[in-house]
Amino acid sequence: MIGIYLRLSDEDRKVGESESIAGQRELIQNYINNDITLSNYQTMQFCDDGYSGTNFNRPALTNLLNLVRTGEIKIIIVKDLSRFGRNYIEVGQYLEQIFPLLGVRFIAVNDGYDSTKEFDFLGLGFQNLLHDLYSKDLSSKITTIRQAKAKQGKFITAFAPYGYLKTKEQQLVIDKEVAVIVQKIFDLALQGTPKTHIARMLNSEGILSPLMLRKSRKDNFACNQVQEQSIWTASVVSNILKDRRYVGDAVYGRFKPTKVGSRIDKTVPKEDWIIVENTHEAIIEREQFEDVQALFTNRNYNLNKELRPLQGKIKCSFCNHTISPVNKNGKVIYLCKTSRFTEEYNCYSKSILETDLEDIIITYLGTLAEAIFDFETNHKKDNTTEISILKNQIKALDIQIKKISNGKYTLYEDYKCGKLDKKSYINKKSDLENKVITENNKKQKLIDQLQLLEEVPKEHEYERKIKYFSPFQKVTRDITNTFIDKIIINTDGSIKIYWKFSDIKALYSTQV
Repeated sequence: MIGIYLRLSDEDRKVGESESIAGQRELIQNYINNDITLSNYQTMQFCDDGYSGTNFNRPALTNLLNLVRTGEIKIIIVKDLSRFGRNYIEVGQYLEQIFPLLGVRFIAVNDGYDSTKEFDFLGLGFQNLLHDLYSKDLSSKITTIRQAKAKQGKFITAFAPYGYLKTKEQQLVIDKEVAVIVQKIFDLALQGTPKTHIARMLNSEGILSPLMLRKSRKDNFACNQVQEQSIWTASVVSNILKDRRYVGDAVYGRFKPTKVGSRIDKTVPKEDWIIVENTHEAIIEREQFEDVQALFTNRNYNLNKELRPLQGKIKCSFCNHTISPVNKNGKVIYLCKTSRFTEEYNCYSKSILETDLEDIIITYLGTLAEAIFDFETNHKKDNTTEISILKNQIKALDIQIKKISNGKYTLYEDYKCGKLDKKSYINKKSDLENKVITENNKKQKLIDQLQLLEEVPKEHEYERKIKYFSPFQKVTRDITNTFIDKIIINTDGSIKIYWKFSDIKALYSTQV
């Protein structure tokens, strides 16, 4: 099977049809059709549209590499090396180590690279480095241009904030349909209405949340909520109340990627934001906005930013929201608050102690560690006797084969001395040779059995990790990040843990 990999980043869209997905597909298909060694293979296409080449965390590429590891894909073809990746270190690892080890043929059409043929690897390394440097330089230039536009008061973010519309001239204009909702939220906040009550009020009145409004208007926006629904929550209300853009100021640079090509952002200190005042019409008076901010400042918030061991891992099965830890009377609990905002959601409404969840995890991993240890101990002990018996049997067969082979020499001497005629000699010699073949076959079977018993079982990745962290006494961030994908709290209060390693998923299931 041939894996055809296609990639187009946002920057590539500006280049034209030659860099488009259709252009890459046509080029690769023509190459396959004109190569007699490839034309008879079935093909499978993998496309990452809108993903940077500096980041290897791309969905289609991940699927392709998974099929490579299972042996389903034996050939990978790309338009050029930059389509596969622009990080020269990771690209080099795949071309020089991983793909050769897996027996995968890699072809970059425009670069003239085919891993089955001789190639200038030094030049290839420089080419990968140039792709990497090009991405970093391009990212820096784009950032500079965006910052310059932001200082001119232009709105350069993809989507306008709730209550505004974005024009083709990159300006914000008031969305009269929903601007009244923004004003209502600020009015209620100034009246002392808690954010939770504001969210519940908006949901009961059937007012679409910002995400669902964009979805209803067919915006190109992915909704990850269960049944593609999203409601007003206290955090959504809080984000609106803190957004300075509602007083007519442009705000840019609140977040930036952790590195070039990454889709993970990090928060930028407020003093480093780009703020340009009075760039568009305000929905909220500046004085009203400052009064609301004063309400936030005067409240006593828990500013402890230390991440809990399970933080970010626990989700509600009904609303799909991540459940944050709350410190209540000195105990850390997890409680889905979505049902507080609307009666339509059937989330589990009771709290779950963090210590109870940790006990489940420690008990399960501890049991798994004991099972691994017991299996290895018993496996080695049970095989010792059988291995000894097989070795003795092989030794006995060696003696028997040698004895039969010596019989052939005795037979030949009898023939030379006239004790046997030619016909009898040939028949007896044939019988002895057949016996040698039979005994050698028996010996080979025993050798195969011995090799299986002596072979050290392949240790799975999760087994190595479990041994590394054993004994399990306390749940830490390292343990949860290593073993746990997510923890789901069902509507009946039962808990299901999804483990990261496929071996655990296949052999074990944890639901309490």
